[in-house]
Amino acid sequence: MIAYHLIQRNTPYSELGVSYFDRLEKPQLKKKRLVKQLEKLGFQVSLTEIAIVS
Repeated sequence: MIAYHLIQRNTPYSELGVSYFDRLEKPQLKKKRLVKQLEKLGFQVSLTEIAIVS
């Protein structure tokens, strides 16, 4: 599949990195997905927002 697109577009392959899809995912959707995963594993999840200090 990748080879087809590279040949069709005449572009070289470039590795996007292991966190590529994490950077694309919106924070709210990521939070919802991760909570569902934990619940499927048998955890009761309660989230409390914290202030992020940089």
